[in-house]
Amino acid sequence: MKLRRSQGELMKLRRSQGELMKLRRSQGELMKLRRSQGEVMKLRRSQGEVMKLRRSQGEVMKLRRSLVCFSMGLVLTCFAACSGPQVSRVNASEEIDLSGYWNDVDSQQVAQEMINDSFANQWIVDYKKEKGRKPRVIIGSVVNKTEEHISTETFVKDIERNFLTSGKVTFVSSKDQRVEVRAERKDYAEHNSKVDFTKKSRGPETAADFMLKGQINSDVDANKKAQLKYYQVELELINLETNEIVWIGQKKIKKIISKKSYKA
Repeated sequence: MKLRRSQGELMKLRRSQGELMKLRRSQGELMKLRRSQGEVMKLRRSQGEVMKLRRSQGEVMKLRRSLVCFSMGLVLTCFAACSGPQVSRVNASEEIDLSGYWNDVDSQQVAQEMINDSFANQWIVDYKKEKGRKPRVIIGSVVNKTEEHISTETFVKDIERNFLTSGKVTFVSSKDQRVEVRAERKDYAEHNSKVDFTKKSRGPETAADFMLKGQINSDVDANKKAQLKYYQVELELINLETNEIVWIGQKKIKKIISKKSYKA
């Protein structure tokens, strides 16, 4: 009987050891579970940090875009300010030549020199001796035979001004000017009953004794380093009564344009 009791106790002991083993295993699994939970927490923390990092990167990209847009705007503003037209007023009598083309300085100088040259010739002395008065001059056509645009009207006005200011000739209005004056006289007479239409509109007009006409020619010579522009102005004075050419004037202009300012 004692033996059986001992065997029963032994069996109980073994069962207790088995339960103890199970308990230890459960504790081990619990430890593993806790470790897994800790790793999950670490993983969540890592994911949170990754999200924060991505947000930071997004803000950095936005900041970069803003800086790029600001820089481009600043560059465009500076470029527009630098490339815009800059105007400065200068004295109208100052000699300025930017391109080498015919300009106002050429027109004024050529007109003055050529009219002075015409007065230095014998024709005006002979006419005053023969007629006893100053000759009457009219400006004919001045033809631009160059390949560039030249305002011949401006050149003609410079010639007229030099004729008038000299006091040596009487200047007669051009054909177009006479037509306009006649129309004005006629219109005035028609609307004013006190004016004799016949006398006012058809009175004698002063005829010219001489006509000045001419032409402007040019030529160009260039290489890789410079360009040479050559202008030749020719004027001739014609006696309208005899059709004689009493004076021929010629003025030459040469301009060298260096490579820095020359544009082909």
